[in-house]
Amino acid sequence: MTIGNFWPAVAGILAASALLSGCAGRHAAPDGAELAGEPVPQAWLAEAAKVVPLDGERSQILVRVYRAGRLARLGHNHAIEVADLTGELLSLSAGGGLARLRFRPERLRVDDPAVRARAGDAFAQLPDDAAIEGTRRNMLGPQVLDTEAWPEIGVLARIDDLNAARPEAEIHLSLRGVGRLYRVPVLVQTSPGEVSVSGSLQIRQSDYGIAPFSVMGGALQVRDMLDVNFRIVGRLSGGAL
Repeated sequence: MTIGNFWPAVAGILAASALLSGCAGRHAAPDGAELAGEPVPQAWLAEAAKVVPLDGERSQILVRVYRAGRLARLGHNHAIEVADLTGELLSLSAGGGLARLRFRPERLRVDDPAVRARAGDAFAQLPDDAAIEGTRRNMLGPQVLDTEAWPEIGVLARIDDLNAARPEAEIHLSLRGVGRLYRVPVLVQTSPGEVSVSGSLQIRQSDYGIAPFSVMGGALQVRDMLDVNFRIVGRLSGGAL
């Protein structure tokens, strides 16, 4: 038996990187403050900046979904990766960075063997094809991501100082018409021709109005909290931000 009704928030997701997109909601979990409505922070987008092209192929957002409950052994953990991430990264003249990212949930990679291998030992047991397809179908359906009504997930993220000793990203994640604000530490790395921002955050499904899957009076269920890891990569011209 598998847990066939979870969802990858992400997305970060997501994710989530020091550069993801987004908007608003109510009071949230420990690292997610609630906003009102779903406005994009327009003041951010009005700042002087230069575009740093996004390397969509090398950027990664991975969502880990865990089984829970007394009979958790009967279910599976699931690993979900954001595919076809698009958007733009901006190097702000004041020394910060900004990203507007988006992806379509229907393109998410659910329990791909290569994705599960990167996710760690807790994902070593690969569910069968029927279980994977059931998870994907339920995840995209009206009780979870509701892709007919919300075909795209957006994230807007900002780092005030890319050169800070301990940089933090403020991430606005918009999902199903609900937005949450997260502030997470990130690692910023630059090398000739490249800049990358990586980090992690946790997202509660219930903060977005999603009831985690549960059967047998909660003996088998999906953990409310999702783990998101991200690495967003930009291509530099001239080797500098």
